[in-house]
Amino acid sequence: MILQRLRDLAVREGLVSDPDFPLGRVSWLVTVTADGTIRGVGDLREVEPAEGKRKARTVPKVVAIPYQRARSGTKAPPAFLVDNAKYVFGLPTADKPFTDAEGREKSEWFRELLGGCARDTGDPAVDAVRRALDAVAAGRLSVRLADDCRSNDQFVFRYEPDEPGTYVHDRPAVRDWWRARRRAESGNAVPAEGAFACVVSGEPVAVPDLFPKVKNVPGGQSSGVSLVSFNAPAFESYGLRGNENAPIDRAVAEEATAALQRLVDRAHPDPRPGSGGAPLPRWHVQV
Repeated sequence: MILQRLRDLAVREGLVSDPDFPLGRVSWLVTVTADGTIRGVGDLREVEPAEGKRKARTVPKVVAIPYQRARSGTKAPPAFLVDNAKYVFGLPTADKPFTDAEGREKSEWFRELLGGCARDTGDPAVDAVRRALDAVAAGRLSVRLADDCRSNDQFVFRYEPDEPGTYVHDRPAVRDWWRARRRAESGNAVPAEGAFACVVSGEPVAVPDLFPKVKNVPGGQSSGVSLVSFNAPAFESYGLRGNENAPIDRAVAEEATAALQRLVDRAHPDPRPGSGGAPLPRWHVQV
């Protein structure tokens, strides 16, 4: 089975050692003080040396970040604590302008997610980030994006009292909150009686979730392509609806997706400790 083989690859190469905090690419560091002021926005990007005919280039830094779903459409939800300028600040970039109303809406969603974490955990760092972004939205603080900031560049936060190199999403209470939220959203926190069985692992699945999307698939949409989907009645049978037709455990689906993402990505970062996020060897041939 293809999904099983993909999962085996993910396990073998340790691609999903922490499914709630996989490796991601970030470009800008927002430092927030204890009193909710933005100290500055620093550049985290690194220079990738020239190789063969390819010239040296600037690339985002690879770090572990809260899991992000591929998103599409006008109502796409925010990511948690790591996102682009539209969601973080409500600001457009030179390569992708949008209306003020859209920026206000998206940044409000981002701040609401932070507010939920701050209320549940009482964590001062998350609360400081929320207050700083509230001040930006109200016009009490101003943020200027770098001229070369792009719409897909991601921002990450650091709480100034913490040690350098530590991000807000690394704080224990914040990590625990995010893990609990993901379990609750998946519907698999406590498998229900009569639950479905995962078609890959055989483990019980309470509510079959949407299959994660894979980006960079040749010919696919920029927002990503789902390996498993049921978007029309013709693909359903036996009275089952949607993903009930092929129930897959959330963790298994993310492992299979990570493996395929690794296969199509030209520079997939190595998640193993000590690798520094260096690209894994390519396992694909472009035809």
